[in-house]
Amino acid sequence: MFALRVAVLLAVCVSLASAGARQLAVDVQPPVTLATELGDYRLAEHIYPVNYNITLRPYLLESDGNKRFTFDGEVYIEIVPNKTTSEVYLHSKNLIYSVSEYWQKPAAGVANPTPTKFGTNVTNSDTDIVKLTTTAALTEKITYILHFVYTGLMEDDMHGFYRSYYVDDNNVTKWLGSTQFQTHHARRAFPSFDEPQFKASFDVTLKRHRTFNSASNTRLISSYPSGEEGYYTDVYKRTPIMSTYLLAFIISEFVARKDDKFGVFARPEYYAQTQYPYNVGVQILKEMGVYLDKDYYSMGNDKMDMAAIPDFSAGAMENWGLLTYRERSLLVDESATTLASRQSIAAVVAHEQAHMWFGDLVTCKWWSYTWLNEGFARYFQYFGTAMVEKDWELEKQFVVDQIQSVMAMDSTNATNPLSDENTYTPAHLSRMFNSISYNKGATFIRMIKHTMGEAFFQTALQGYLKKYAYQPSVPEYLLGAWQAKWPNSSYNDSSEAIFKSFTTQVGYPLVNAEVAADGLTVRFTQKRFLLKESDGSDPDLKYTVPISYATSETTTKFANSTPKFILKPDVAMNVVFPSQIKWIVANVQQTGYYRVNYTENNWRAIHEVLYTADWGGIHENNRAQIVDDLFNLARAGNISYDLTLEVIEYLETETKYIPWTSAFNGFNFLTIRLGNDTADFNTYIQQLTSKAYTQLGFNETSSDSALDIYLRTKILSWACRYGSADCISKAKSYFQSLTTVPKNIRATVYCVGLREGGESEFQALYQKFKAETVATEETLLQNSFGCVKTQALIEKVFNLILSDEIRRQDKSSVLATLYTENNENVSPVFALVTQKHVQLAEAMGGYSAVATVISNIAARFTTEQQLNDLQNFNKQNGAKFGTSQATLTAAEATVKENLKWAAAKLGVFRTYLSHYRNGSAMVNAFSAISLLLVSLVTMLRQLLRARKRVDRNIINEMCDAYSNHNLIICERHLFWELWGNFWFCDLVVEIGVPSNRASADMSSSESRNLCLLFLLAIGVVNGVDYRLDGSVVPSYYNLTIGVLKDSAEPTLFDGEVSITLRVVGPLEVQQIILHADTLDISECWLLDAAGALLEPIDISRLIYEATNQQVTVPLTQAVQPGRTYTLGFKYTGKIRTDMVGLFSASYEEQGTNDTKWLALTQMQRINARLVLPCFDEPAMKAKFQLQINRPNGYQAIANTKLKETTAASQNRFVDHFEETPVMSTYLLAFMVANYSARGNVSDFAVLTRPEFYNNTEFSYTVGQQVLPAYDELFQLPYAELGNEVLQYASSPRFPHNGMENWGLIICSDGVLVQEAGYSDDWSNKEFAIRIIAHETSHMWFGDSVTFSWWSYFWLNEAFARYYEYFMAHQLYPEYHLDEQFVVRQMQLIFATDARNSTQPMTSPESEIQTPSQIAYKFSGIAYAKGACIVRMWRNLMGAQNFDTAIRNYLKQYHLTNTVPNNLFYHLYENWPTKPYVNLEHFFPDYTEQVGYPMLIVNITRGNHFVYVEQMRFLLNPGDGSNATLKYTVPITYTTNLAPNFDDLTPSIYLDKVVDVHQMYFDDPIDWIVLNLRQSNYQRVLYDETLTKGLQVALSAPNHSGIPVENRAQIIDDLFNFAQVGYVDFAEVFEFLEYLSEEVDYVPWYAVYENLNSVAKRLTPEQLPNFRTYLSDITKAVYAKLGVGWSAKDTPLDVANRNKLIKWLCRYEASDCRNKVNVYFVTSSEQPSPDYRETFYCAASSSDFNSFTSVWGKYYLETRPNEKKLLWSACSCTEEYETFYYKMIITGPGNVDQKKIGIARLYEQNPHLVEPIFKMVTENITELALCLDSWSDTAEVISDMAEYFTTRHQQQLFKDFYDGNHQLFGQSEAVLSKSLETVDQNLKWAEKRLSRLVLFLSRRNGSSSLGATSMVVLLLAVASLLAWL
Repeated sequence: MFALRVAVLLAVCVSLASAGARQLAVDVQPPVTLATELGDYRLAEHIYPVNYNITLRPYLLESDGNKRFTFDGEVYIEIVPNKTTSEVYLHSKNLIYSVSEYWQKPAAGVANPTPTKFGTNVTNSDTDIVKLTTTAALTEKITYILHFVYTGLMEDDMHGFYRSYYVDDNNVTKWLGSTQFQTHHARRAFPSFDEPQFKASFDVTLKRHRTFNSASNTRLISSYPSGEEGYYTDVYKRTPIMSTYLLAFIISEFVARKDDKFGVFARPEYYAQTQYPYNVGVQILKEMGVYLDKDYYSMGNDKMDMAAIPDFSAGAMENWGLLTYRERSLLVDESATTLASRQSIAAVVAHEQAHMWFGDLVTCKWWSYTWLNEGFARYFQYFGTAMVEKDWELEKQFVVDQIQSVMAMDSTNATNPLSDENTYTPAHLSRMFNSISYNKGATFIRMIKHTMGEAFFQTALQGYLKKYAYQPSVPEYLLGAWQAKWPNSSYNDSSEAIFKSFTTQVGYPLVNAEVAADGLTVRFTQKRFLLKESDGSDPDLKYTVPISYATSETTTKFANSTPKFILKPDVAMNVVFPSQIKWIVANVQQTGYYRVNYTENNWRAIHEVLYTADWGGIHENNRAQIVDDLFNLARAGNISYDLTLEVIEYLETETKYIPWTSAFNGFNFLTIRLGNDTADFNTYIQQLTSKAYTQLGFNETSSDSALDIYLRTKILSWACRYGSADCISKAKSYFQSLTTVPKNIRATVYCVGLREGGESEFQALYQKFKAETVATEETLLQNSFGCVKTQALIEKVFNLILSDEIRRQDKSSVLATLYTENNENVSPVFALVTQKHVQLAEAMGGYSAVATVISNIAARFTTEQQLNDLQNFNKQNGAKFGTSQATLTAAEATVKENLKWAAAKLGVFRTYLSHYRNGSAMVNAFSAISLLLVSLVTMLRQLLRARKRVDRNIINEMCDAYSNHNLIICERHLFWELWGNFWFCDLVVEIGVPSNRASADMSSSESRNLCLLFLLAIGVVNGVDYRLDGSVVPSYYNLTIGVLKDSAEPTLFDGEVSITLRVVGPLEVQQIILHADTLDISECWLLDAAGALLEPIDISRLIYEATNQQVTVPLTQAVQPGRTYTLGFKYTGKIRTDMVGLFSASYEEQGTNDTKWLALTQMQRINARLVLPCFDEPAMKAKFQLQINRPNGYQAIANTKLKETTAASQNRFVDHFEETPVMSTYLLAFMVANYSARGNVSDFAVLTRPEFYNNTEFSYTVGQQVLPAYDELFQLPYAELGNEVLQYASSPRFPHNGMENWGLIICSDGVLVQEAGYSDDWSNKEFAIRIIAHETSHMWFGDSVTFSWWSYFWLNEAFARYYEYFMAHQLYPEYHLDEQFVVRQMQLIFATDARNSTQPMTSPESEIQTPSQIAYKFSGIAYAKGACIVRMWRNLMGAQNFDTAIRNYLKQYHLTNTVPNNLFYHLYENWPTKPYVNLEHFFPDYTEQVGYPMLIVNITRGNHFVYVEQMRFLLNPGDGSNATLKYTVPITYTTNLAPNFDDLTPSIYLDKVVDVHQMYFDDPIDWIVLNLRQSNYQRVLYDETLTKGLQVALSAPNHSGIPVENRAQIIDDLFNFAQVGYVDFAEVFEFLEYLSEEVDYVPWYAVYENLNSVAKRLTPEQLPNFRTYLSDITKAVYAKLGVGWSAKDTPLDVANRNKLIKWLCRYEASDCRNKVNVYFVTSSEQPSPDYRETFYCAASSSDFNSFTSVWGKYYLETRPNEKKLLWSACSCTEEYETFYYKMIITGPGNVDQKKIGIARLYEQNPHLVEPIFKMVTENITELALCLDSWSDTAEVISDMAEYFTTRHQQQLFKDFYDGNHQLFGQSEAVLSKSLETVDQNLKWAEKRLSRLVLFLSRRNGSSSLGATSMVVLLLAVASLLAWL
């Protein structure tokens, strides 16, 4: 609800002032939603403003108290509607209103009528647009007055009306107020029509204290004392008609150098520095008026002021009549300011003054056409300054500064067109102020000038300004003005085509000039120039291009830049010369916006002529163009670097600034890629610059031109940086006397002094900086700090940047020097930035700035390790960067591209440096390897000359002999290895294949393939290969294991295995590679097929690779293709304790308390290699024969039936088991223990320790029902799969609930054991049912049919999780697991799958190689999402079709491995033909793509038409996720007209390419529900009308028949939409009022799961209203369930009561605690186990006596699990001090238990979190001693901080951290991270919950909020507005 609701907000303006503290900018842009379509960012055009009358009163004095840094405002806006309307739309941001009214403007002399208040006010917080509704319509063409009184904040973010400061000579801080309204910040100072097209006049009145003065756009016309003591009112003349962004005002103590018309304002200390800007400003303003034939002072403003502002976000701003600048961009000290700075200042003055005509007088209509303002300003920045400063040769500088710099950006996918119609949001607006609008705009204007001719161009501009003065403009107006003056000789017929080519299209052309061999003809063609054609850019764009050229035979050569012809799209132009030309150079003086490439002969001719006198007459600009084009053509791969480097060798003779600037720009890219390895480059660049260095030296002369001075600066900088001893020596000498360093070489001297020096040199420069009073010198000094090289000094400079000593506006430039001045600093600076990114974000104003810094540093990365560091940082911290996470993601891509580029091309440059420049006698290592490989390729050619083409056929041949799944292994392995080495072999081919291909023995493709095969053969592979090579495959393992040989805890086992294997493929095998991990192998042997010994293998020859856990067995004689062998091992291994491989567990025997040990296995994922040497990949299936050597008194169980037991030795026996079916290694299992079996171990049994026997009846019964149910469903009985037995065994320790080992399913005790009265309740039984159903289904999905690789892990788990619910539902319908699936699986995984951290169900095999990558696939995506997709398929295709498909799939692939396409084939074969769906899209849309769709549903036209469109749902659209993904979406729906929720057949599939699906209903509908029973994997966002209709429907009897699944779906969707901002939480809570009649568990489950994220963020003051709300919505369900229990309770009643009572008692709602306490005291009956903890918890929290009673139960209890439950219940008490000191600090219990106890104290009593925190932190050492760990203590504090909800609590935490963090050692990082989280949580609440807080207050009948709540609320509103 917008702030114009005056009554509540007026009373608390005082509290708003305190919100003026600095806010850390959070870079979150709302997604485009139904509420905020792109068009919604634009104002309606039915009302235009005429005049604003604005009065502002800022509060800047310390005596202003809480109001300081706020301002009061009043505005009267005169408007005229151009049609009758009742709606007024305008902009407002962060303003709080006390008056908002309007009236019709009376005739002159008539009193104003009584104002009318606006009816309703609605704000779109995304767009800042306020919709005001009038009580009576505003009449067309009648003038009205809008009147507002308001307050606002003066932030320090340099936007809107903001505050700044400086410290004067007396060390007194002086505050001032200034403005920056461009592009959309006027709305922060006054409500306005804040778009450039809405021009109006402005009357400004400023109220100020007498110590200040003021300035505004126009002349001050009066100043008089105001009614407030000490204050004056300044009134300013009305402005010309102009846009809102041009209004400006300053309140300061500045002084001015001025005459009657022109002035320069600055702080008093800087008055002397205003002389030059005054002089040059007066001159430029006059010259511009003459050139444009429109004197500035004739345009409606009779004065011009310029002001230097200490803090200013832009370089300068063109406010009409009051130009504002950064101090360093305006002020000049004659003795200190360098020539470069003086030029920059003059140029910026010219730029801003040019805006008086281009921007202020004639304004771009919308920011889509920003270039109409900025292109001309940038053009005159050079050519306007040149009218005054004629010696600076600015027309030449334009080429390297503007054209060549923008070409880099405009040749990538990151560019945009000059005229970009896709410009709506603030982010779009910001984008338009880039190099395209400025540099390219100016470049295009310059090109048109040279095409038209100067005189025609000037006349055209004069006409344009006269015609469109005081109006908004669009590009067509400028085109028309140009065309009106365009001479026919300058191709007027092509003018429009030229204009649109370069303004509406991105990029620019590469013109190819192909000189014929005879030198008489040149053929001109074009294509778009791209640095990388594969970056997604459109390479097919063509342009209409004015072409100019000069040749060796041209008399005037480069004087005439008029185009010779127009090159049109798709038309080649042949130019014929009368005589032979030696060379041609196109684009004379680089006046056109294009690059040029030539034939190699022409390049060499240019090279030759550049070595002649005066560089052959080639113009300085064209020499720069040649150098720049060469570097970029080579970088893009259009020409070779050899050719580039050869041509630019001419630089040895170059002494001009412009070409050298292009050269240094080109070298800069290469030196960045070289990283720290620049030794050869050092020598090279010193040789190349030798002539220029010698000629210019260090000393300035009177004959030096400006460009000589600039070139000296560059040459010295590069020479000193890259090791010139003479340069360094002289610079260090100058540094010894800092006060006498010539100003124009200071940058080099300062930098060398720091680069070569240490602490003393830094301190000398730092002290000079501290004392400096010249802004330009201060800038030069601080930018020199980055030249330091030692770690200590790098950190010192970085800390300076974090401090206030470096202003925010300067921090990024100073920080940049830290990593750009020394390549060695890149990694250290990156480490500092990432370690202190939070502090840096605070210092720089937001995470966006930090993301930019990281991106810029990463652009200089040169190693894989640096890439890994970046990726790790992004993974751990990316989420906090909001939308700027995309910058981090893009940085990763940039690094990868740079590394790839360097790998492919940098070697050539290095070779050139080494061989050509340094005369090295030896080629480098890379070259040597290349030559070696060329030789090897040549040998291979000779050997294989008779072969066919070496392409895919080779792989086919090599893999032909592989059968079934092993074929997959072979092809996968070869392709993976080949891919990893393509780049290397491409280089080999480039070197090794003769240039005359006709004479080559083989093609380059053949040569490359041979090279790749060679690399495979010698093992030169791309990193570690974690996959086996598939050359041998196992078929049989004979394994004997000896265990439990120790009387104490078992530690070792013995093993012997014989593996029958076969050689596959056409090649003999010289070594066998398989897996083994931490096994001590003592013997190894190889037998032939008959069992004869081929060779005993010396174990010293075995090669172990720990990284990939492989052992290589080298053979003295190769094993042959197609033959069978047996490989044997004897070994010992460790019995582990970490529950992988073969591990131990123990328990205390009941009665004796003796410790009993058992040994058992867990082989999944890749842990079989811990137990035996094996081929440990799922596709390497084999049979297993197992023998277990065990002690007497134990039993062994394994996958199969026990065959026999034999005596091994005294007290030891060997159990022999039957052979297993063919299966994967991870399914092998055995257990050795003293166990009892329920059932028949030869058939079906449940095995547990003896004392649990009586508690296994339920699980045994479940298993007996589940197994035959699956037999019937799959029609492939378990007994026919190949294993006769199925055993369930429990363990006291197990890493999972269960593991699907074939025939021996091992579970944790809690699954199989149900103790009467303690674990036999509904919830424990449901758990047992689900896990048994899950693991049993794996006998088919996973054991019989197994995925071929972990990339397809979901093929096992998706089906197991699906049947876990739906087979369980079939057998036990009372649990309603079909309904529960929706809330416990689908809605759960939706959250994961809506984040950037999600993953696809199917990953490319190449991405799943390492153990950690395999572990990555064991996520909820494989399980829960997989199950959701399986459920969706079944419902869409129908149960019968689905079941048939699954049966066929299981039968076909029994005992083999599969990939998803094997499954999809059978689904496809059985999919119904109607409605049509493209299954080739549908299946991968959900298995290979991440995420899921959100259906956006709108109803229109009398509720007859419903429109459905899709977009990907993301919880954080700015987290780097791909928001553009689309899906094939099944549409199911029903309406109130004929509700049917049972037919889940889709009406249609929404194809990915269809934008909107329309549905028509003959009769209007009241509501529609899509995604019936939430059957499909999608969310649904309804528009406001449909949402209200659904609320009515849900409130009707029986909820209008809407089933529980859809009620839960609507609830969950709404909460998640509110999380993102698509709807407001207030709307969600209002919708949930229907719950007062809801009693079903599934909808309530969705409520409770989502409500926590909101409730946790409510402050103690806000909780009472939430408590009332909670009591109200739970009335019906509370009445039904109560606090007690009944024998009639269903399973869902019990579950529902459990959650209900937890919530009501936690928030003290509905008298819950008291009612529980009464029941607890009066009832002797014990609650059921699944309700016991909740009930006792509520009792403990109710009063002290009940707490002590529960405490007593805890001390008397002996069962560990029950004791744990009672401990948790005790910790719910409000007697937190008693519990803490008695039970935590001095009481019993382990550390984990105590941590849980502390957490429960505040979780169950959220209002007590603050006193609990104070208690715990009062003596933190006491807690650390109790927990015996500072890390655990840090975790306790961090967990508690998650519940902080106020800034006061945050401050308490910060104070604790500041005083105690050193105690925590490395765990300090946990606290630091937690501090960040608290801040994020508070900001989230301030942003998302402000309207909810108001809603809860209003609905509960509060007439007003309490004082504290009101302050908190208004602070939240203010913060929210600031945020947005």
